Amino acid sequence: MGRSMKDVVNEALRLGLDAMESRVALPYRTQPSDLGLRTGFNYDDIAELSDRDFGRFPSVDWHNPLADESR
Repeated sequence: MGRSMKDVVNEALRLGLDAMESRVALPYRTQPSDLGLRTGFNYDDIAELSDRDFGRFPSVDWHNPLADESR
C-alpha cells in the first residue's frame, strides 16, 4: 500500500520549511518620494481631514458597516 496522507503532508511541510531556512532574504528597499502638502488642509486635525476626504457617514452602523439600512 501507499503512504498515509499524514506522512505525505508532514514530509511536504518539512521540505518546505527546510527550503525556507536555507534561503537568504534580501532587505526590502523603497525609494522615498516627497509628495508635499496640499494647500487648504489643516494637517493638525485628523478628524477634519477624514471628514473632508471621506465625508460623514451618519447612517453607517460601525459594528456592521456592510448592513444596508434602506432595506
